[in-house]
Amino acid sequence: HNLGDEYMAFSVRRGDKSEEKFAFTQLAEYIGAAEHNLHRFPTYMQNQTVPNIFVATDDCTVMSTFREMRPNWTFISECDKEKKEDTKGFALRDVHKWDRTEQAAHFGKFFVEIYALTFSKVYVGVAYTNVAWWVYFLRPFRHSFVLLDKPKG
Repeated sequence: HNLGDEYMAFSVRRGDKSEEKFAFTQLAEYIGAAEHNLHRFPTYMQNQTVPNIFVATDDCTVMSTFREMRPNWTFISECDKEKKEDTKGFALRDVHKWDRTEQAAHFGKFFVEIYALTFSKVYVGVAYTNVAWWVYFLRPFRHSFVLLDKPKG
């Protein structure tokens, strides 16, 4: 992906989390957090250019929603390579059904997303996915790690 030197990243988890009765964080909250953190980007401060936003998600349907919400922003995702917006998210119960091709596709996407989330200038996500915590500990800096839900404890 051509993300540029400095980009923002969203981590959006859906999938089988709905079976755990989660109230998913609204996509508008990701947009709000992005707007709140634009000051961290010199290109925005100098000429109001919003940085590219990489979206790591197990539910590719969120991409069209983000693009409708902010049509002038550039959202980039592995979902764009898949060209499958009908993907409703990761479900652990389905993993055993995957063939080698599906396994390779899943883990290829997963590791690209981990890398992009880790090295983003600003990370915006939720605490109810393990990915958030892996990325938190991999990040070279943590001052721009934004969780939209508030973990208890």
